Amino acid sequence: MGVFSKPQIFCGREELVSSLQLLSDLFAALCTGQLKVSNLVTSLREIAHADSQMAYHLWVLVFPIVWATLAEKKDQQVQLAKPIIQLLSKEHHGKQTHHRPNVVQVVALVFAMSRK
Repeated sequence: MGVFSKPQIFCGREELVSSLQLLSDLFAALCTGQLKVSNLVTSLREIAHADSQMAYHLWVLVFPIVWATLAEKKDQQVQLAKPIIQLLSKEHHGKQTHHRPNVVQVVALVFAMSRK
């Protein structure tokens, strides 16, 4: 697997361009069979936990792709929507209303972007 065998973690803020290149490389490796989906998810999770702005960009870039991929399989969209609804119903999101972007804003944005 080479460079993709271990999740890459950003230390501090990396430039968005290099992050997009990493995502592009990860998805290319996934498409060519060099990377398992589980390794991709692990890498994306590590990136998102390292930087809240990167988490925002990942949601905006990746979620619409995933949602569109599941468009033919409505039952899988429903399965994905259930934990997102549970996430949005958490009481602690009320404390984040002044933070930009916050979880509720990002989820609303990605669903709006995913509409046809």
